[in-house]
Amino acid sequence: MKNKLLKVRLLLLTFLVITGGDLLAQRIAVMEYPDRWTEQATGASQLLVQAGGQVVDVSWDRSPLKFGVDGLVFGSFCNNGPAFDRYVKRYQDDLREFVHQGGVILEMTQSDQMGDRVAWLPNEWNAIRGDADTHSVVVPEGLDGSHPLLKDWWPSGESDLRLATFKNKPLSWETFTSQKGFRVLLATKAVRGAPVLMEASWGRGRVVVTSLWLDKVYDPQSELIVPQSGFETSRKFFANWLDYINSVKTGKSLAVQPTPVPPELATGPMLGHLDSNGARVWYRPTAGGTYALLVSEIGEYGNKAETKTLIKESLKENDFCLTWNVDDLRADTSYSYEIRRHSENGPVVAGGGECQFRTDRNFSTPSQVSLAFGSCASSTEYYDIWQRIRDERVDGLVLLGDTPYINSSNLTVNREKHRQFLQIPTLAALGRNTPIWGTWDDHDFGGNDTDGNVPDKQLIRKAFTEYRAHQTFGDGQQGIYTRFRRGPIEVFLADARYFSQSEPSPVDPTKPTCLGKRQWEWLLDGLVQSTAPFKIIATGQIWDDKTNGEKDDWDTYAHERTALMKFIRDKKIEGVILMGGDIHASRALRYDDRVGYPLWQMIVSPMHASTIPSLNVDHPNLIWGEAVPNVFLRIVADDRCQPAVLVATWMRMDGKVINEVRLDASRLRQGSLSK
Repeated sequence: MKNKLLKVRLLLLTFLVITGGDLLAQRIAVMEYPDRWTEQATGASQLLVQAGGQVVDVSWDRSPLKFGVDGLVFGSFCNNGPAFDRYVKRYQDDLREFVHQGGVILEMTQSDQMGDRVAWLPNEWNAIRGDADTHSVVVPEGLDGSHPLLKDWWPSGESDLRLATFKNKPLSWETFTSQKGFRVLLATKAVRGAPVLMEASWGRGRVVVTSLWLDKVYDPQSELIVPQSGFETSRKFFANWLDYINSVKTGKSLAVQPTPVPPELATGPMLGHLDSNGARVWYRPTAGGTYALLVSEIGEYGNKAETKTLIKESLKENDFCLTWNVDDLRADTSYSYEIRRHSENGPVVAGGGECQFRTDRNFSTPSQVSLAFGSCASSTEYYDIWQRIRDERVDGLVLLGDTPYINSSNLTVNREKHRQFLQIPTLAALGRNTPIWGTWDDHDFGGNDTDGNVPDKQLIRKAFTEYRAHQTFGDGQQGIYTRFRRGPIEVFLADARYFSQSEPSPVDPTKPTCLGKRQWEWLLDGLVQSTAPFKIIATGQIWDDKTNGEKDDWDTYAHERTALMKFIRDKKIEGVILMGGDIHASRALRYDDRVGYPLWQMIVSPMHASTIPSLNVDHPNLIWGEAVPNVFLRIVADDRCQPAVLVATWMRMDGKVINEVRLDASRLRQGSLSK
């Protein structure tokens, strides 16, 4: 009997040594950062202690292999502080080895603009974050919500989780856009949804990454910032994670079967620049080779008349993107098109009833034209906004930047994000028969508040020019500025990023430029040459101070703005309207003292749902302003009457009109202020 007791004691002692002396407590190292997004909130350490874990105080200048812990937690938005990036870069190999030896790492959501990839992952894995946020997450098709990490906090019998969060911020923040090697446990949609919570196995350990921010529950005074129901969810999640570590340590964890990556889809076709005698058609197949575009004039009775055939090679060096320039078309004429593999007699890979367009009328023929403008769009949510634009039967779409959110200078990432954006089903349907133009703002030019000094800007430009079909891109080598005319409207899409802060201003060499010398001359020459009744100068940024301390607005370049206004006044250029986006609020401003007639600025943002009411600031020239989600601007211009008229309508995704401005050309010329 004594020998049996001795053996039991020895076994117990051995187990205690292996588990660190505690049958229940898992030893955890936690890195947290009191970020500005949640007003310096934290909580991972406290939640783990409350769940029975032992949080170990460690020095983050040492290898994780020397911590003597079972798990590591990188709290939400750690990458906003310098310690996270420094640690991950220095010890990424040791982090992988930590997992390989049986450790478990949990990484909560991080800011994609600070680094969109989970950088310490082995080469076999990949997890890329985006800028999309969502209030709702679901269990993917094929799972039932019974996974140990979801125990007790996933609603029984329901597939959709919605939580009351801090200031009602989205539950999934900086949602993943793609993954490789992970099992997806939660996603934004049941089928082909963006990943929200994922696990992967490596050696004897596990990795859990998520776009949830369930750790952010306490303010700096340790007071709860989330409703009690939200706190209970967070507490259960971290308790589950501790149990998950124990199952990994004891070899009882479930085998991880990675979620298959959906097969790559072709992107497009999409219409680009369109005028009275030509069109550009864009398409990105999944493989290189020869492709033929067949464009057929639609006869009076719907029959195909004359057909043009254009052959192009899809090349890997251009990410397989194709743009056909179709010239010598008839004005005000309908055409259909289709794309075939190999030759004009090869199999059809794209085409059908929706692949049609109508060329513009000659400018000398009066017409009515409708254009939609929008900025700050999600790649994973709010798809109905594109359907609403399509329902408005607009003649063109103009994207004003952050379309999409990319937050990287990496060429591969830029291509992936552009591709994902253009594959939105409702946007793709719109683009098959509606021409699309666009410029960029900061989040599709490297990251927040970027300028012309951003690293690898030529690579950012390369991806943009591959995934758009403009008539021109800047001077052909630098920038992406372009212009186009539809009926009574000429749009000057200026590039306020590529040259900014990178050279002296052409109007004051002692100050930095916004547009750069070549673009400045292009804009002035274009304004003088334009005969359109309405001339819209559009940039991603707004034309005033957005008052948040960032430099990316026209108030930073007031010297160039003032010179532009003086040029318009001195040259008596009529019908100028300013356009901007960026600020997650929509506004209409009128300036009576700048160009000799009422100069309007129209701001439209965002197309997604994250508004910033604090940027809807008071201004002496403000006519209307509101932080409204899911909004676009429809502009209808008509010169069939005299004077020509323009109606600007801010419209929500549900079709609700939230503001309208009516202008006529006679009021947009010098001398009209005295009328």
